Amino acid sequence: MSTIHLEMPSSLHKTVRRLAEQEGTSDADLILRIVKQAVEAEAFFATRTRRVGTDPRQHLLDTLEQAPDVEPEPHGWIKGAFEPVA
Repeated sequence: MSTIHLEMPSSLHKTVRRLAEQEGTSDADLILRIVKQAVEAEAFFATRTRRVGTDPRQHLLDTLEQAPDVEPEPHGWIKGAFEPVA
């Protein structure tokens, strides 16, 4: 393993510390996991873009542009999809 020195704003460090405590892990392990996930995601998008020729993130944005601009249903319910339990 390699070692790096990382500086971050104290507010971000507080958040990292809180999240690590919630997950029962160390700050360093949480940061390592998050960096690993980000690097893997970037590698996936780069590979997909090379193979297909378009970035899947742009495809998602293009699809969202076609969605109607309407207000959400109250309380996040989709009519008929979920009914509250009585």
